Amino acid sequence: MFRLCLLSLLLAYVSAEQSFYQIHFPRKPWGYRYKAGSQNAPIKIDMFFGLQCEDARDSYPVIKQVADHYGPEVVELNFHIFPLPYFSGDFLSCKGARVVDNLNPELVNDFIEVVFANQYRIGRAPCTVSDLELMELLTDLAVDMGVDRDKFYVQFANPLTTNHCKQKWKSSIADGVYGSPWFLVNGVTVLDWKLDWTADNWITHIDYLINPPPKGEFTTPGIMW
Repeated sequence: MFRLCLLSLLLAYVSAEQSFYQIHFPRKPWGYRYKAGSQNAPIKIDMFFGLQCEDARDSYPVIKQVADHYGPEVVELNFHIFPLPYFSGDFLSCKGARVVDNLNPELVNDFIEVVFANQYRIGRAPCTVSDLELMELLTDLAVDMGVDRDKFYVQFANPLTTNHCKQKWKSSIADGVYGSPWFLVNGVTVLDWKLDWTADNWITHIDYLINPPPKGEFTTPGIMW
């Protein structure tokens, strides 16, 4: 019993000193906001995705169309890059987006689109392509958009960039995200989302949130009500 008490005290002391499992707190909320969506918008959509995921590539323009339909004062759309471990180059692409956001936040959404357009060169590259070659490709894509090459190199090699992407991935997992693409509406996972959803499917559901039916009626689609 005495040994057990000593062990409990030791564990309590270690826990008080530091937590091995604590995810680092971000200095600002995670994610890349689309078109300066208002933080006071009544509808908040969060999309999590890997940049080498083909399903995410195809659904990305759809969710942007939804945000454009309502405008930034009604829908705040945030993108969260969630690198998938089974896609080559996905974590490197995540780092590339982080670097672009650091150097010129106005370009990050365009960079995401460019990486999606070059999936076949990154995520599907043969195993003979090294991480260094993939990094050079990402650098070239960023430079073509106006990012300074040397600054990109420095930021990409910065351990803080790697750590940010690691902590973001851990935070996403802790929030229950385990696939790509993954959507939250006002903090709730959209379990009914399907690959064939068009902007009209999204709009049908979101309209019920903006103009709910009379109190006591439960005929709305279930995923967001």
